[in-house]
Amino acid sequence: MSFNLDPDELAHLIDLLPPKDLSRIRKNLRKALVHDQIDDHLQQILDYHDDSAPAKPKS
Repeated sequence: MSFNLDPDELAHLIDLLPPKDLSRIRKNLRKALVHDQIDDHLQQILDYHDDSAPAKPKS
């Protein structure tokens, strides 16, 4: 799901959230960020190994 909000619209929506929901959202965003960083790092490792692997001769 994607939303096209400018920073002011987003700030306004965040201000409307009760503290309990804001805490839950903060936790979920933190988890998502960590998972994205791990996925990016693993993809870089796989790309590096694909690029550095010697080409196999065709039979």
